[in-house]
Amino acid sequence: MYNLNGRERKHFIEPLIPDVSKYKVVVGPPKPMENYWAGAPSTFFDGKDIWLSYRVRNPQERGFELHIAKSRDGFSFEDVRIIKKEELNAKSVERASIIKDPWTDKFKLYISRDPLFSAADPQGIGWQIVKLEDVENLEDFDPSTFKIIFPPASMGGKEWWTRHPYIRIMKDPYILSIGRRFYMFFSAQGTLGEDPFLATSVDGENWHIREDNPIITKGYWHDYHTRISCVLPMNQGFLVYYEGTDRRWYQSPYN
Repeated sequence: MYNLNGRERKHFIEPLIPDVSKYKVVVGPPKPMENYWAGAPSTFFDGKDIWLSYRVRNPQERGFELHIAKSRDGFSFEDVRIIKKEELNAKSVERASIIKDPWTDKFKLYISRDPLFSAADPQGIGWQIVKLEDVENLEDFDPSTFKIIFPPASMGGKEWWTRHPYIRIMKDPYILSIGRRFYMFFSAQGTLGEDPFLATSVDGENWHIREDNPIITKGYWHDYHTRISCVLPMNQGFLVYYEGTDRRWYQSPYN
């Protein structure tokens, strides 16, 4: 807070804290057992429908399907598109992000995938963020159109990678548009776990990774992985929800 002519003024955002005791499961896991889940959600409201993307996981196949569902009330969702990991040449798929381009009115879909590399390229490992071709209807997303937005360090020769040689993984995008620019929050992993990074774009195709990354320093209860879950534009700024894990927790990569 600060004082202006004898008046106290707040210069921070009052957080929106939901009542976590009141919830409804909207998508359940394939089985009610450990290492089975439906998760990594991302939502987008187009003015009429609420669109949800989520991945389904089991311990044998990991993230084997990406689902896109819609709802009018935010509780009852109906799947309209299912993309299998094999269609993306992936060992596993994780978080995706849907957004509608405010200038073309077409939907964009970004997916994080753990790609299948050939034995001839044993160093080509690490999560990637890929994008499918834009569509007018979410049901029409074609996985065969995917292209890599961010490759891992072992695949790229860009100047950025030479300055950040420890980055091996880029995954879990969350995207919003403000003005004439897209903002992508994503996770990047080095030697000490995952951190949240930020990249910007004017067309959703070509991205500039900011120099002042990571944008949140991990520590204390989130000293292993830290990831952006959601960003809400507010009248006074932006409200960021993020999640994290502690190295001492049981199975910290999963919890």
